[in-house]
Amino acid sequence: MPFQYPTPDPAAPGAPTSRIGKLLRLSTDTHFSLPLFVVLLLVAIWGSTLRIIGAEQVGAQSAMRDSVRELMDTYEAQVARNIGDIDQTLKVVAYAVSLKGADGALPELKRQDLLPPAMIFTVVIADRSGRVIASSPAAPPRSLAAQDYFQRHAARPGDSTNVSVPLPDRPGGAAVLNFTRRLEDAAGHFDGIVMVQVDPAYFTSGYERTRQGEHGLLAIYGADGQARALRIGARDSLISAAPSLARLRAQPAWDGVTREMLIQPSLGGRLSVVVGLARNEQMAEFMQHRRTNMVLAAAASAVLLLFASLAWIWLWQRAKAQRLMRRAQATYAAAAEANLDAFFMLHSLRDKHGIVIDFRVTTANSRAVTMTGKSKLEMQGASLLELLPLSLENGLFDKLRRVADERSVYEEEWENDRAEAHARWLHLQLVGVEDGVVAIVRDISDRKQAEARILTLAMYDGLTGLPNRSLTMQRLETAVEQAREGGSAPLVCFIDLDGFKQVNDGLGHQAGDDLLKITAARMRDCVRQHDTVGRLGGDEFVLILPWNRNELAVARALLEEILDAVTQPLLLAGQEVRISCSIGVAMYAQESDSADKLLVHADAAMYRAKSAGKNNVQFFEEDLNGTGDPQPAPPAP
Repeated sequence: MPFQYPTPDPAAPGAPTSRIGKLLRLSTDTHFSLPLFVVLLLVAIWGSTLRIIGAEQVGAQSAMRDSVRELMDTYEAQVARNIGDIDQTLKVVAYAVSLKGADGALPELKRQDLLPPAMIFTVVIADRSGRVIASSPAAPPRSLAAQDYFQRHAARPGDSTNVSVPLPDRPGGAAVLNFTRRLEDAAGHFDGIVMVQVDPAYFTSGYERTRQGEHGLLAIYGADGQARALRIGARDSLISAAPSLARLRAQPAWDGVTREMLIQPSLGGRLSVVVGLARNEQMAEFMQHRRTNMVLAAAASAVLLLFASLAWIWLWQRAKAQRLMRRAQATYAAAAEANLDAFFMLHSLRDKHGIVIDFRVTTANSRAVTMTGKSKLEMQGASLLELLPLSLENGLFDKLRRVADERSVYEEEWENDRAEAHARWLHLQLVGVEDGVVAIVRDISDRKQAEARILTLAMYDGLTGLPNRSLTMQRLETAVEQAREGGSAPLVCFIDLDGFKQVNDGLGHQAGDDLLKITAARMRDCVRQHDTVGRLGGDEFVLILPWNRNELAVARALLEEILDAVTQPLLLAGQEVRISCSIGVAMYAQESDSADKLLVHADAAMYRAKSAGKNNVQFFEEDLNGTGDPQPAPPAP
């Protein structure tokens, strides 16, 4: 009988080893390793996405806290400056009372122009009985004896300033803040009070919607926990509806808006400055990025699963490889047709020496039809030299031949001047393939226009359209370099508007913005085409005027023309308004003069113009002691 090999018994000791080997072989097979690999990729995608989201969240929260701290620094300095000005006014009025008496103090201060603007502030003097002796602007007689702040000053000696809660003390019941200070006679006895009244909105008028959003918060609270001024969003809130400081801090938020807040004591602890930014507004960009990252991760996961499934099916059904290949070719054709880039497949034509003498178009997509204006039938099989006869002259043919010979990749962008392509800016990519070149042409006109718009936003002031600080300094540095090389010496003029703050505070920010735009246009109309009018910020402008020193009289006439143009009346918020400007001028004199130095000198001359009564021009000149104080230039002949 024939010899037979023994059949292994599955229960034999060697059987487990065979099963383990089979599992190992299966694990190395692509059909089984591919799903495991996909799972690992999905873990990596979502792990990276969540890690990026977490890092962005930490960064957004840190940026929000930094914004609140920066806002607090700015607002606290503004409040301290405003209260300091009011306290100084109280001291000046009290001193005037000691010299001229209660009846003569305000007229004397008004004569010396030492009273604050009556449009914003009301100054009141009351005697020891509480009767109002004098008021600016004038007001009907009344008594303050029943007011808490009056009784507090009468009972407590001292020279500290008291800030009352907002009280209805203006026509129509409008609430005002009362800043009061005790008056004493020569013997040190109580002799009445001096008071400055101001609308609470004065302390929150600096609210910037672009920076603080629609639900930001600016507030001032007293030591009693009651609000002195409160603004939420672009409008002032009713003080009567304002929460206490404790309620403002509590959670949930009193008005339903969760804010990142910071509270800073001020005025020796008698006031608290409060700023807050709505978290949903500050975190909006992060939330958008978070949604984008989640969508991208989900899309990547879907694409990964899709391709993994297709690959697994392709591997599992090798017998269907040809059908899947045809399907891939169809998918490629569809993708080429849907592509936004113009796609050309060029077959190289060579002479008997192997030198490329022309190219024939074998394939072109619909985008190529749109860009060239020629149908597929016209392009199919056409010669490149027939379609683009100028390609030999403009160098395109040489680039195609080099890419075809070297099997390399070439890219370039250019502003189109060829009638064959219906686009202004084009991006060309050439890829050398076997016996030909793939040419991909993309219309990048929109991208170039967007880059130009971004450059404009980065270098020009969004309100006035003038060059901003960055572009102005660049032009000033260029002018200084030209002067060092023997060109004309630049005149640097620092211009500050006189009375802008009163218009901005009295008529509102929209009126202030309109004032800046109109004034900028007037100054621009006065100068020459090659001169520069720039805005540094706020109500500060800079002029860069190339002049020769012997033409100073002509330059001075131009500056006088600007003074006259700025002072012309204009209509803002239904009211006729007149302002003026103070101009400080510095001229390039020597090689050591830098752009920053000229700007500092012009700024110093501008302050001299302010001190000289405003609405005038002062030229900076080094004095004999070398201190660099600005001196008025000699008058024009």
